[in-house]
Amino acid sequence: MGKLFIVGSVLMTVLSRQLTDEFKAWTPWLVQRLVLFAALRMPKAQQERYAEEWSSFVDEIPGEVGKILAALGLSWAGFRIRHQARRRKRVAEAAARQGKSTVLLVLVLIPVFVRIWIRRALVQMGILSEPPKTFGIDDDVLVIVVIGIFAFWRHLLCLNQAAESATVG
Repeated sequence: MGKLFIVGSVLMTVLSRQLTDEFKAWTPWLVQRLVLFAALRMPKAQQERYAEEWSSFVDEIPGEVGKILAALGLSWAGFRIRHQARRRKRVAEAAARQGKSTVLLVLVLIPVFVRIWIRRALVQMGILSEPPKTFGIDDDVLVIVVIGIFAFWRHLLCLNQAAESATVG
């Protein structure tokens, strides 16, 4: 039993030494892959720059385990940076949609304003009678107020969607 224990101990020592050497041999490859994986999370235009910077950063760290931990940290940072870039893009897209809807609203309101202006001019000239009133307000003005309320509601809705997409996604 004692001989078996000695042989097993020697075998485990040799095997652990071999595994340690193997780990050290594979560490540079693993670190390089992790840094490349992290750099690929960046925008296409910046991937090469980040790969270079992060490779030199990891190379300066002493120890094999420290390099692996740093490369894993960079991978996590790459995910976070990519997530933030996507969130900023969604907010910008929501703002662009809001801008488009505002332009569309203005294009819809221009003919209404022109109609009101022409109608009032014709009423002043005596060609047309007074416009009908609802709640003591000209119907045309009431239409503009309703459209304005709708536009304000739409604006708030787009802002809420932008805020939700920024926090959720």
